Amino acid sequence: MKKNILRLGLPKGSLQESTFRMFQKAGFNVSSSDRSYFPAIDDNEIEPVLFRAQEMSRYVEEGIVDCGITGNDWVIENGSDVAKVSELIYAKQGLRPVKWVLAVPNNSKIRSVKQLKGKRIATELVNGTKKYLKKKKVSAEVEFSWGATEIKPGAGFVDEAMFNSACFYKYFSIDWDQLVKNLSGFTGIVEHLAAHTVGAFLKGASFINPTGKQNSYAAHNLPDGILIEIKDRTPVSYVNAFVKPVEREKSDIVERSIANMAAYENDLDLGYGKPRERFWFSPGLRYPLKVSTGNEEFPLTPNNLSSFDELITKMISVMGYNWEEVQQVAINQETSA
Repeated sequence: MKKNILRLGLPKGSLQESTFRMFQKAGFNVSSSDRSYFPAIDDNEIEPVLFRAQEMSRYVEEGIVDCGITGNDWVIENGSDVAKVSELIYAKQGLRPVKWVLAVPNNSKIRSVKQLKGKRIATELVNGTKKYLKKKKVSAEVEFSWGATEIKPGAGFVDEAMFNSACFYKYFSIDWDQLVKNLSGFTGIVEHLAAHTVGAFLKGASFINPTGKQNSYAAHNLPDGILIEIKDRTPVSYVNAFVKPVEREKSDIVERSIANMAAYENDLDLGYGKPRERFWFSPGLRYPLKVSTGNEEFPLTPNNLSSFDELITKMISVMGYNWEEVQQVAINQETSA
């Protein structure tokens, strides 16, 4: 007879160790390696998994775990429809509950929430803050903060900040030969399925977002630029293009970030040689991939594309396949399976 298993979500990050200690006091020994998301526990009827506290209530609501430990603030932030079974009084350090506070510079004239009308507030708890302000009948702009929010009032983030943004650089690589080898059981259609996998992966990779920050509008931007390179040698990450932080000047931060990446790519092209094929996509070619040398500008690739569908179609075509045919082969395989 199969035993009932409790899928238990535990908070990863700052609360992880204090949570493990709390379970130890309750008679359960929980341990985890640095890289594992699945802690060990000395109870074979419990399957623990580590998630960020910010995401926990959503995973409980969606049935990914049966129950989880998180803060009431994140339940409110996510608007999750979950049952609160018990209140646990503990934190990263000590047993006192953590409080959210409104902070302003020491020399600010703001002394009450009412005085925040028309101001800009930086916080990780965007939805919770908006609900609080609505309750207080205060209209203010609320923007997402990427951490260390307590230092930002002194930097003018409550009263004077005019710009705050963050850019993500995501990097993936696919080994075509290994992919074909992995699909070798599909006789006669192996490479077509491999080509479909590449296209489907590109779509998936383009529409995912950093999961730790899904609670705010800041996480839901689609890519402003997608670079694809087909290489005969080891794949290369261009993350070093962003070693020096981009500052806002006349152009926006995304444009300057892409320009830095293009310049870095060009340097590597000159030093190590160009890839076999390079494709660049930016919606409506808002941010073309180009290099500036003196008073001249030139595109880093002739394949500057403004449509995502065109990007996939042209990439698959260069690989030697027709995207529509590849999709049909995958559909036929799925329906016959």
